[in-house]
Amino acid sequence: MNPPLSAEQLTTLCELIYLLYDGRITPDDRARLEDWVCHHQEARRVYVQYMHLFASICWHKSQSPPPAAPAPAAPEHEGRATLFGFLADAFRAGGDFLARPFVVSLAFAVVLPSLILTVLFVSLYRQPAPSLTTQPTVAIQAAESPAVPPPVAWVTKAHECEWRDGGNALVAGSRLLPGRRLRLAKGLLEITFAHGARVLLEGPVDFNPKSADIAVLSFGSLVAHVSGEAKGFAVETPAATIVDLGTEFGVAVDGEAWAATVHVFDGEVELNVPAFDGGPPVQHHVTAGHTGRVARPDGQHGATFTETTSAVDRFVREIPGTGERSDAITADFSGGNGDATPDQFPGVAGAGWAGAWTWPETKEGRLRGTVEQADPILGGGDYLRVEAERTSGRSLIRQQIERSIEVNGAVDLRKPYVVSFSLRIDSLGRFLGDTQNSFAVCSTSTADLDKDIPRSGWRIHFSDKRFDQVVARNWYFASGTEGGGSARIDSGIPVREGDTYSFRILFDPVAKQWSPSIAVNGGKWTRFDAVGVRSPGSAEELQYWSQLRLYWVLGNGNQGADVEKIGFSIDSVRISPAY
Repeated sequence: MNPPLSAEQLTTLCELIYLLYDGRITPDDRARLEDWVCHHQEARRVYVQYMHLFASICWHKSQSPPPAAPAPAAPEHEGRATLFGFLADAFRAGGDFLARPFVVSLAFAVVLPSLILTVLFVSLYRQPAPSLTTQPTVAIQAAESPAVPPPVAWVTKAHECEWRDGGNALVAGSRLLPGRRLRLAKGLLEITFAHGARVLLEGPVDFNPKSADIAVLSFGSLVAHVSGEAKGFAVETPAATIVDLGTEFGVAVDGEAWAATVHVFDGEVELNVPAFDGGPPVQHHVTAGHTGRVARPDGQHGATFTETTSAVDRFVREIPGTGERSDAITADFSGGNGDATPDQFPGVAGAGWAGAWTWPETKEGRLRGTVEQADPILGGGDYLRVEAERTSGRSLIRQQIERSIEVNGAVDLRKPYVVSFSLRIDSLGRFLGDTQNSFAVCSTSTADLDKDIPRSGWRIHFSDKRFDQVVARNWYFASGTEGGGSARIDSGIPVREGDTYSFRILFDPVAKQWSPSIAVNGGKWTRFDAVGVRSPGSAEELQYWSQLRLYWVLGNGNQGADVEKIGFSIDSVRISPAY
């Protein structure tokens, strides 16, 4: 049930209806009126009443004897269609007509019953609101007015959307007419085209659906899922046109340069790149697992194409919590606390997990983990909250919480894959006042190795130590070097109590490389170049780093401190194939 219209909304609705029947409505106002009538019961009722009133007034006006002819007057709206001028004149004359004595009885005897029947019929026909499987349509068209073009796409999902200039406020089910510009500042918006292609936009983005099988991406990024009859779907960018050959692919257009990056997750795409000599476009093909970049110099007709490093972590492929890939391993803690299902904490083996969450007991420390709902991470649901502290003793203590993943289960860890999760730092206390304290999230090996051999695959870390010129109060990445050593790369992103950090890691176990990305408090992603793995030996020897671990050290360097502690929360853990 929709909320009732406010007085301001009702006034705006009536103005749009009058503009429609006066022949002066713009395409944007027409689309706005269509969306309103399609999705709001009261707006639909008001629209039907106005239609009937206009028709009744016009009919009775035509049946009345003509009044004495007044002095000729110039038409008020010069150049307007005859029928539209007649409708407007009839509407202005409606007040005089309604003042006639027989109108009230006529309204009760004729107009009111027919109005009730009309509203009843329209309500039954139009409800419920159109679903995703039955494309919503509403016929709002004045006689003799230009035909409203059919929609070329529909909004099918929206997630935390914010719009530039406060406009466009689209919801699931909104119709998109050809060329309607969408300027999304933040969030995710899924659009399904009339021929079946499905596009996921990630803000900020400037996009418009040109037709049922062509989209225009002026700025920002999208992921397109195309199959069956939608094969041949095209995305036009300032640098090139990408034509689908039955696949899933991502496109990102830089804001300042005429350049586009294309990554193919599955299948194949064709890039039509403008030629420098003004001749036919040059065609390039990009296949699954590969990335291409097209750059078009300022003021030049042609563009250059080059193959580049993987851009898989640049794209969001699904809206969180909806339509997740069936081959993904997740831990969203939606099952709460318990040991009956894999999505609980500590949970059990299953759904790609080789076991439950585990943690070792320490005599000098306390560790508490529990699933909570209050104060969710980035507006999500259940999440895992962990509190750890030193309780006694003088030596440093090491604690961790970890979970093993099946190597060849729901996700094949022998091939490139993506790990993503959200981590909130709830409390640091004096954690950053002790150079012995540190915290890390990593993948690690369960192989029986010498204790001095590094076991981690990818590793993201912070502490209060200094390594050369790296101030480790920022997040930093541990990287392997060609000579078998290790290096620490400063992200430049500081660790602050109360902040939430979203991580995406593209991990290639065979190449022994990983590419991190970080977003702070749900903001824009910062992407970093690929770094190496510290562990010597092959991926097979190291069991493909099949353990997810959160690890911390609590020292005793804070003289006079009652307790060393750290508190953090984690949610939306997801492991999925890279391609």
